[in-house]
Amino acid sequence: WFVLLANLGQEKNPYVSPLVLDSTYVWGFDPSWTRVEEVVWEPGARPLAYELLPAPATYQTYSLRDVLLRVFLPKEPGTLRLTFRTRFPHVWVEPGRFEDIYTWRFGWHPLLLPAPPGDTLPLVLPFHRYEVELVLPEGWRAFLPGEASAEGNRFRTSFPHPVSSVALYFGPAERFRPFVLEMGGRQWEGVALPGDEGGLRALLTWAPEILAWYEERFGPYPFSRILVVEHPTDVGVAMTAEGIVFLPRWFFARENLTASNTLTRLGLYVLAHELAHFWWGIGTGVDFDAENWLSEGLTQYLAISWYEERFGSEGGNLFVFDKKGLGEELVSYYLGFLNLREHLTELPYLELAFLGFDEAVVKPTREVRYDQVTPDRLYNKGYLVLRALAHLVGADAFQQALRRAAQEFRGKELTVAALKGIVEEESGQDLQRFFADWVWGEAWADYGIAGFRQRRTEEGYEIELTLTYAGTGTLPVPVELRGPEDRRKTLRWEPRGEAVETLTVATDFPVREVVLDPEHRVLDTDRLNNRWPRRYVWAMRNELPLDAYVVRADPSGAFALQYLNRFGFAVYPQERAAEGWVRFGRTGALSGWAQVQESLVGSVTLTRYLWATPRTGSTATYWEQVGALSLTLARLPEWAFGLGLSWSMGVARACAGSASLLLAEGGYGLSFSHTELFALGPHLYPTLTLSLGFASPELPPRFWPTLVELRFLALGEEGAPQAQNKAAAVLGLWLPPILPAYSLAQAALLSEVRPRLFLAAGQLWNDPEDRSTFLEVGGEVWITLEALGGLLVLQGVVGLTWPLLPAGPVLLYFGLAG
Repeated sequence: WFVLLANLGQEKNPYVSPLVLDSTYVWGFDPSWTRVEEVVWEPGARPLAYELLPAPATYQTYSLRDVLLRVFLPKEPGTLRLTFRTRFPHVWVEPGRFEDIYTWRFGWHPLLLPAPPGDTLPLVLPFHRYEVELVLPEGWRAFLPGEASAEGNRFRTSFPHPVSSVALYFGPAERFRPFVLEMGGRQWEGVALPGDEGGLRALLTWAPEILAWYEERFGPYPFSRILVVEHPTDVGVAMTAEGIVFLPRWFFARENLTASNTLTRLGLYVLAHELAHFWWGIGTGVDFDAENWLSEGLTQYLAISWYEERFGSEGGNLFVFDKKGLGEELVSYYLGFLNLREHLTELPYLELAFLGFDEAVVKPTREVRYDQVTPDRLYNKGYLVLRALAHLVGADAFQQALRRAAQEFRGKELTVAALKGIVEEESGQDLQRFFADWVWGEAWADYGIAGFRQRRTEEGYEIELTLTYAGTGTLPVPVELRGPEDRRKTLRWEPRGEAVETLTVATDFPVREVVLDPEHRVLDTDRLNNRWPRRYVWAMRNELPLDAYVVRADPSGAFALQYLNRFGFAVYPQERAAEGWVRFGRTGALSGWAQVQESLVGSVTLTRYLWATPRTGSTATYWEQVGALSLTLARLPEWAFGLGLSWSMGVARACAGSASLLLAEGGYGLSFSHTELFALGPHLYPTLTLSLGFASPELPPRFWPTLVELRFLALGEEGAPQAQNKAAAVLGLWLPPILPAYSLAQAALLSEVRPRLFLAAGQLWNDPEDRSTFLEVGGEVWITLEALGGLLVLQGVVGLTWPLLPAGPVLLYFGLAG
């Protein structure tokens, strides 16, 4: 039995919108496939019978035809020879071709299965001894991992041990800037694209240090040659196969954007993650369908562990500069607070738990309920589960267990059950409950402290802690008591599962602060209640603590308090105004504002978020926020009531719109607007917008419909006109984008220019017999600028509109998009 993975891409996904398809394919859907041309038995070149069968719907529900190949073998010994062709699709990343560079890591050839498939098809790459020979056109060059050699346009490679794949990377020779570095007893071969050789060389000098750190702790890497190549994609995705790491051109175009080495540390973390795959997911096989946690969670654990030992674990450790400059100051102001583990790993877990999208890290795709957060579940929650396991069994025992697992299962499939057994043997602990709760299960926990009391004793002080717990699983929690002169005492709290517990401890110093889990060793869905007294951070620049309120103030006396994106409020004394908001997970939010003018004015809005589960072609369930329903009660100073509905979809179809009802002063108003996006071709999108508005005569004029759909009216000196009735239509056409990747003196990057043409018409009237008609035609260019290493994206627009009714001069406009 063989599996032809390329055939999973031979049919277009029928469920997703043109926007989703065009985010995968460079110029429209382009199929991948493997065609079997001949199956023979050697010696004698005897043709063998075979059949092509559909794959079970294990990970996707479409393009399942001819994915399985069954060959009927004779009884006598011999050699099976398959002749096949595989087509590389034109895609932004991989597998396929982008520009004129071809990349394919896994499954470009028929994969021999270790056992016949059943009702499902585990996504396991079997390990075999491969020998590959490529014959390319004259002037082309291949860079193959393993023990590679070249003779003219013929390229060969093999590995001394079984591997799960041999990755392909080739194209015209003039497209590559190769170099070789002998470091750490290995041959590191870099392949850069034009203009990026210096950046890749500098990054590659860190690789021996990272690899040596891994080898010391988790065993040797068996191959002496490693390729690190630049992939031409402008998508920020890195990849790995045995003996080769792919880094995206996206990184090198932005590494020094706004400041020197803006993304260097982030790039080192990514490089560390990809090199860790040589132990997990690549060096050891896993079921990428059901147990991908063993690949991505473990590589996260290795990469973050190395990074924190190298650069420290506390405070901002991603954007740190030794040089001074305006760009460095800007990046530090906006991004300097970011901590790799807290903000890029733990914060995404806190968010998915807050939204109610948490589920087990180990489960097959067809059982996944919240596929939109699968990367956060596998990478980030997966790392946190491993960090908690290391805390539970001890760092030394856990490291030894990982070393054993990596060595015993190199070239084999590692399972969660096998890892559990090894960790149990090394630690001497029964881990059935931990794995049942935190790996296979959906346990969650919120540990907190509600306060403490202390009294003086003859020996020192007696501290009584009031601790709180909510959840479905427990882990031992470190509790740190802090006193004057940085005196500290740490104890271990074993929660009994009760909502409130009291813990008494003796100290020889007075306690000023108590912190639960100060190093964030256990999974906790709410860090705000981990300290007593509660922590407040006075923000002089961007701050985002996970366990504290952020307080901001300005010289006018205004101040604001906020916790993450959960709740916040602000007070403006000079304006005699205040505002606040609170979110209720994925359910909704409550917001409001008030101001003292001649009388008290303000509003309160209750919002309910709307979700859908569109079909995506995956066997998992995907949630998309598709809109919001809001109720508003306001005093402006007249009383008003509003009911609003908004919608926006992008997965199965691309559309957006809104509808509203307003009641005020005995009158009412209605509005409706909807935009639908279609596809004429790749990246060629006609759009149609329809807008309607109505106001009863009793409604105050300031609430009447406004004709903002026409550019020359909305941007005119008098502003968009109003009337009791409005009707408007806009026909637009988005043209394919230009991707210049043009550096603006390294301060910013011009990454996309997208033209749009439009024809807009509208009418306003109070009397049906007396209508004002407006018509315009125009074009505009939407410009995307990136700064701060590409982490700040701004969009501007420059356009011309020509009023036809009433006739008027051409209007030039420009500005930042909202």
